[in-house]
Amino acid sequence: MKQDKRYIKTEKLIHNAFFELLKDESYNSITVEKICEKAFIGKNTFYSHYKNKDDFLFCIINRFSKDYMTDLENCASLDVHNDRSVEVFIESFFSSVKNHVNEYSLLMKNDSQINFSERLLVSGRNFFIEHLEKISGSKITDIKSILLMDSLASAILRLQRGYVLHQNEVSFDEIVGLAKKSYKDVVKQINSF
Repeated sequence: MKQDKRYIKTEKLIHNAFFELLKDESYNSITVEKICEKAFIGKNTFYSHYKNKDDFLFCIINRFSKDYMTDLENCASLDVHNDRSVEVFIESFFSSVKNHVNEYSLLMKNDSQINFSERLLVSGRNFFIEHLEKISGSKITDIKSILLMDSLASAILRLQRGYVLHQNEVSFDEIVGLAKKSYKDVVKQINSF
């Protein structure tokens, strides 16, 4: 179903207003009233799109998670035994973060209030397990491999977080290089079991 252009425009206004407010305020201090004022819309308009501020945040995080997962799924057929394939996979893994670095930065700075990183961590861990299961042709059930996947997802999320929060101090290429090394090390360990 095609959405009305006015609806899409209003969504963008709400989204932009929220992130403008998040630059100067914590998530908890932002109200629906402030979002509406900044977006030049009425509260009824906001509530015709979202139940409340938390519902709006949930939709934003879901959109970022979907973008993130789409970038990963575009690489799902890559061969982890091929170094260039791993490089492309890791670069794609980081691309959604790079494309939305300002929004990710604001969300991560408010992480204690919104749990953004944990949602990305779970998505990444589940994707890595599914990805390696497709490549190996078998289900990953042993606890060592699952723990390695948890470690890998956590390490890569921390590298993404480091890039987002310290992008003036570390380059995208340096972070991607560290992620490639981490990924290759974990795949080697899993293949040795």
